[in-house]
Amino acid sequence: MTAKINQSDDFLKNILVVFFGATLVNICNLLFQLFIAHSFTPIDFASFNALLSFVMILSAPLANLQVVSAKFCASYRSGNDLAKLRYFLQEFIRRTTWMGIISLVLFYVFSVFMLDKLKIDSPYSAYLLAILFALSWVVPVVSGGVQGIEAFKWLSFILAASHILKLACAVFLIKIGLGIPGAFMAFLISSAAIVILSVIPLRNIIFAPYVRQDVDFNRKITFIFPVMAASFVYMMLINADMILVKYFFSAQESGIYAVYQMVGKIFLFLPAAVATVIFPKTSSLSSKNMQTHHFLRRGLLYAGFLVLCAAIFYNLFPVFTLKVLTGKAMPEAVFLGRMFSVSMSFFTLCSILFYYFLSISDFRFLKYFFLAAVLQLALISLFHTALFQVQLIMCVNSFALFLIFMFLGFKKGIPR
Repeated sequence: MTAKINQSDDFLKNILVVFFGATLVNICNLLFQLFIAHSFTPIDFASFNALLSFVMILSAPLANLQVVSAKFCASYRSGNDLAKLRYFLQEFIRRTTWMGIISLVLFYVFSVFMLDKLKIDSPYSAYLLAILFALSWVVPVVSGGVQGIEAFKWLSFILAASHILKLACAVFLIKIGLGIPGAFMAFLISSAAIVILSVIPLRNIIFAPYVRQDVDFNRKITFIFPVMAASFVYMMLINADMILVKYFFSAQESGIYAVYQMVGKIFLFLPAAVATVIFPKTSSLSSKNMQTHHFLRRGLLYAGFLVLCAAIFYNLFPVFTLKVLTGKAMPEAVFLGRMFSVSMSFFTLCSILFYYFLSISDFRFLKYFFLAAVLQLALISLFHTALFQVQLIMCVNSFALFLIFMFLGFKKGIPR
């Protein structure tokens, strides 16, 4: 009983630590965007965002490597199998480093082509983008390693320090006249800092003698496919509505919807720390065939509390919230914002549950996830006479998906 209380206390402390780190990261990202927007001309700002979007789209699938790294590092750590943990992480870093080196050349050639097609006169940006993409192979692997060994204080410090460094470097490099290359150099320095700082908590693993172990590495890596599938479907559920609204509605209506969608997505980011802490803990317990339900319950409780507080605040002060976050106030569409607070809250709770399912390798949820995405797209395509109708579909869909996931998560007779 005492051990369970101590585990719960550590669980909450870790969530608070990660939440504090994530808050600093979000503040730095906001300040970075504001500084870039004020420092660049509209043409340079558009060029920078186009190139950044280009890199983000191509590197987005690589972010799922963090989930793979965290899961198996947590599993080997929980079994006190340090030899396999060292071999797995060393081999993972070695393979992704080689992939980064190979992609460095290919991405550079592609970047030169893209710069020419986008009419962007910034030759050094091609080099920087290629190196940034190459690092995108390694960054999630080392971050996942830190997450997997449950070094949450280090994880928060690394992420916060790297983003503070990115902001400071951007200010300095742009002030001395480097422009777009300076902004990308700040990104590059930040990514390199994550890799370098992650070495500190992982030093006993990374620098240990390389000894081959009985680990089916190729089979472990296939775990990335359900992770990528789940991430893709989740992005469809929370983003595809904007595409459909832009297609079916007028420019003014889609503009209103876009503002409220941006505010609604804050609900998605608030409990991210909960999923970060839950994943390695339930992965490690699952690998030992131990019960994981108590961590899931507490995770849902904390995430639910965060989104409930945010929803209450928004619903009490909708116009004030809009003015603070967007600089715009649209009292005529406040009801739409209230509906966003409901749909995004349930999608947030669904994200906690789907990361839990991934941590215990229970992939039953995927078919319901795909069905929910297809159904949502179909219903919005068929019924879109008003904006509130789109959100009504998303509210019902997110709530139904949450109930299905809860049933799967707590279904009796299945050991967790």
